[in-house]
Amino acid sequence: MIDLLFVDDEANITQGIVRSLRPLKSKWNVITANSGQDALKILEEMNIDIIISDMQMPVMDGLTLLTIVKDKYPHIVRLILSGQYKQQKTLDMSKIVHRTLSKPCKTEEVIAAIESTLIIAELIKNKSIRTIVNSLNNLPSLPETYLRLEKEIQKSSVSLQSIVDIISNDIAMSAKILQISNSAFLGLSREIIDLFDAVKFLGIEVIKSLVLYIGAFSSFNVKDEHLDFINELWF
Repeated sequence: MIDLLFVDDEANITQGIVRSLRPLKSKWNVITANSGQDALKILEEMNIDIIISDMQMPVMDGLTLLTIVKDKYPHIVRLILSGQYKQQKTLDMSKIVHRTLSKPCKTEEVIAAIESTLIIAELIKNKSIRTIVNSLNNLPSLPETYLRLEKEIQKSSVSLQSIVDIISNDIAMSAKILQISNSAFLGLSREIIDLFDAVKFLGIEVIKSLVLYIGAFSSFNVKDEHLDFINELWF
């Protein structure tokens, strides 16, 4: 059972979410909060798997809430609903959240985002991946593209385009990110052919993880018995 916390200051919105997700009650336990403060109290008392917060809320907005969640409960999958499209705000959110959803958002889009994001997050907890890592004779060095990304993200003037420019210098990495963003596994209804759109769709946190993972596993030999599993990760 997945415990899902939905946060919105409008009670009618949270009530509507509960009703719309009722058909999934056998696998999702939906808890609601009407403020960031209430959400933090719930997190102290319950083991939440995923949190979805509205961006615009009084006293504590969604980004502030999810920043706290990232610091205190890094294992929780974080999604945000936002009607804001300014590039800097989008980038700020991408550093904190796993997925940004445009508001208003249809119920089926919320469900698809939750399911695909949970599956991606589950990769880092997958026992098979841990087995592969534990079987290595030595640890790989951090990929150059990852190091450049990390350095760029720390800048105050960073933009999504600067992130895309770094990734685009690695043709193999660019192709793999486009492949993953278009996978049926993620349930996107349209094809993404532009790297900028792929980075925006997946989010900075996921992109960093993919760059690190792709770069790391391409830098050494993996045991034959693990090759099939590695291939499955690329959908």
